[in-house]
Amino acid sequence: MTNSINNKRFYIHLSIIFILTSVLFALLYYPLHRTNSIKNYLFKNKKEQIEYINSNMYLIPEIINLTKGYIIHDENALKDIISINILTQSQTKTINETYNNQLSILKLTYNLVENSSKNSLLSKNEKFQNTRTKFLNVYKKANLEYQTCKIYSDKILEYMKLPLYKHLIDTENMSDIICTD
Repeated sequence: MTNSINNKRFYIHLSIIFILTSVLFALLYYPLHRTNSIKNYLFKNKKEQIEYINSNMYLIPEIINLTKGYIIHDENALKDIISINILTQSQTKTINETYNNQLSILKLTYNLVENSSKNSLLSKNEKFQNTRTKFLNVYKKANLEYQTCKIYSDKILEYMKLPLYKHLIDTENMSDIICTD
C-alpha cells in the first residue's frame, strides 16, 4: 500500500516538475521566437514597401512638371525640387538606405504638393488635383507602413534590452530591419 502511495506521489511530483519546466521554457523561449518573427516580418515588409514606392515613383516627376511653372518663385519649393533630384540620383547600398531615401523623397514631394496646393491656379488644375490625390494615397500608405515598422522596431529593441536575451538575439542585418527617425 505504501508503495502505491509513494508511486503516486512520485508521479505527481514528476508531473509538477515537468509542467513548471515547460512553463519556464515557454517564458524563456517566447521573446526569442517573437523577435525572430518580427524581424522576418519587418524585412519582408520593407522589401514590399520599396517595391510599392518604386511602382508609384512616376508620380513624383509628374508633380514636379505640373508645379514648377507655377511655383518658380517659391524658394522652399525650389529647394525641395533640388533635394528630390539629388536623392533620386543617389546610389544606395542597403535596403535600409533605399527605404530611408524613398521616404525622404516622399516627404519632400509631400511638402511640394502642399505648397503647390496653395497656388490658386494649381488648385483649379484638374490634372494636378488628380495627380495630387494619387500621390497622397501613396504617401499615406507609406507613412502608415513606416509607423507600423517603428512600432515593431521598438518591440525588438525592448527584447534586446532584456539582459537574458541580449546575447541570444541574432543581430545580423539589424540595421536593415529597424526603422528609426
